[in-house]
Amino acid sequence: MATIPAIVKDRFVKNLKKYQAILKKKTEIDINESDTVTIVVEILENIFGYDKFNDISSEYKTSNQYCDLAIKIDDNLKFLIEVKSMKINLKSNHIDQLCNYGLIKGKKVKWLILTNGLRWKIISITYSKILAHEEILEFDFLELNTKKEKDLDKLYRLSKESLKKNALDDFHNHNQTLNQYVIGQLLLKQPVLDILRKTIKKMNPEIKCDNEMILAMLQIDLIKSEIFEDEKSSKAKKQVNKYFKSLDNAKEKPVVE
Repeated sequence: MATIPAIVKDRFVKNLKKYQAILKKKTEIDINESDTVTIVVEILENIFGYDKFNDISSEYKTSNQYCDLAIKIDDNLKFLIEVKSMKINLKSNHIDQLCNYGLIKGKKVKWLILTNGLRWKIISITYSKILAHEEILEFDFLELNTKKEKDLDKLYRLSKESLKKNALDDFHNHNQTLNQYVIGQLLLKQPVLDILRKTIKKMNPEIKCDNEMILAMLQIDLIKSEIFEDEKSSKAKKQVNKYFKSLDNAKEKPVVE
C-alpha cells in the first residue's frame, strides 16, 4: 500500500460519496457520452486533484483521431482517457481503440484510462515491434469505500499527487513480480522442488519421492491450469527464466584474484 498524504485522503473522504450519489442517480436516466465526460472531468478535478483548466485537455488530438480527454502536467502527457456512455459496458474493442490513440507522432504515453464513469480500467501500453497493452487496475466507482485502505490506494494511484512519486509505476512493477503466474512458475523451478523434497523427507524419512513426482503433483493437482496456459503465464515464465539464467551466468563468471 502507498503512503497517502493526509490532505489527499481528506479529499477522497470529502468527495467520494458525493460523486457516487451523482453517478447512481444518473444511471436511472439515459445519459449520453457527452454528459458522462462532464462528470468524469468533475471526478478528475475533485477526487483525483487535477486542475480542470491547466491539467485536463478535451478532444486531445492523437495521430489522426481525437481522444476524449488527456492529462498533461507541465506539458508532459500523462494519461489519455476514453469515456463511454454510462449505459455502455466496457469491452476489449474499446481498449483496442484507446491503445491506437497511444500512437501519437513524436510522443509516447504509457498510461491509458477507459471509463464509463462507473467502471475504470487503467491500462499500460508498451512500444516495441508491436503495440502491447496490459490492464493493471480496475475498479467500480460505486463500490469504493474510503474506510477501506485498499480502495483508498486505488484512488491514490490515479491522483495528481501520486505522479510525482511514480506510484502507478510502483504498483505496476509490484504486480508484475508478485502475482500467481510468477509464483506458479517459481514453484516449478529445481531449487524450490529441492526444498520441498528435502522437507518431505524430514517429515517422513520413509517417504520416497523425487523432484519429478512433486513437479507432477504441482502441475496436475495443486496449481490452476490457467497459470500455465495463458499469455500472462508465458510472460511470467520468461521473467522467471531470465532471473535464473542470470544466476547461472553469475556462477560461471571467473573469479579475478
